[in-house]
Amino acid sequence: MSVSCSSQIHGENEISRVQLRSFTNCRDLGPGKLDPGIIQECAKIVAELNQETAVYCTLNVYIGSTQDSEALRDELRRIRLRGLELAQLNKLKLVPLLNNTTLSPDDTQELERLYKIFSACLELLETQLIKSLALIKAFPLHNGTKVLINTGTSEPFLLCKHTKITVENLDTSTCSKTLLEQEEIRGLKRDVNALHELIYNITQSADINPWADFEPPPSNKTAKTINASSSISGSADTAVTHNTVRTQRCVCVIVLTFSAVTISAVVIGVVLGII
Repeated sequence: MSVSCSSQIHGENEISRVQLRSFTNCRDLGPGKLDPGIIQECAKIVAELNQETAVYCTLNVYIGSTQDSEALRDELRRIRLRGLELAQLNKLKLVPLLNNTTLSPDDTQELERLYKIFSACLELLETQLIKSLALIKAFPLHNGTKVLINTGTSEPFLLCKHTKITVENLDTSTCSKTLLEQEEIRGLKRDVNALHELIYNITQSADINPWADFEPPPSNKTAKTINASSSISGSADTAVTHNTVRTQRCVCVIVLTFSAVTISAVVIGVVLGII
């Protein structure tokens, strides 16, 4: 009987030690520190997406001009597909980290900064895709006769480095090229819709306003307007002050005049009463 009691007491002591040890460990826990490699990977994806978006914006200007060609449109297709791939990849890596509430404030701030850059790239890429879709519809290369716009640039197009000229491309008939061009338009429409849906899903998943802390610096025109309004308000305040002082002076003069007339009447009355 004594053995069982001692074993029970020993067991309770062990349980209390385990509980105390567990609470002590919980007291030492703080905000989790994220692996720097994960943040660097997300930053690398955002930087590459930013570069691809910038190149797409540059090449998109040439659609419908005399520098427009199949090589240009193939390069735009390659950049578009690469941009969608990067956007989808960064959605899987960056967005789940933004919803983690156990991270340190420094990691949270860095992730929010990357998200704002990422969101801006996606919005700009969507705008450029819509623009290129309208231009490709307006200036088909193999469907109908469309006069290309002469931009005054006479040098050949040298920015397409990833396009390979093959015998199959040279032997493709005009009918096949027309069908390929129509298929390209349909594929561009699908990519625009896919990117729009991706932006919507990312916005719903991450509760961060990209323009929350953005305060544009005042321009020269705005500064002049502010200075003019401040000078106008200053002059208005000065005029109000002068008017107030003038009113107070008028009131003082009226009060003194009324007092003098009253005193004079009282004195005259006293003098007449004595006489």
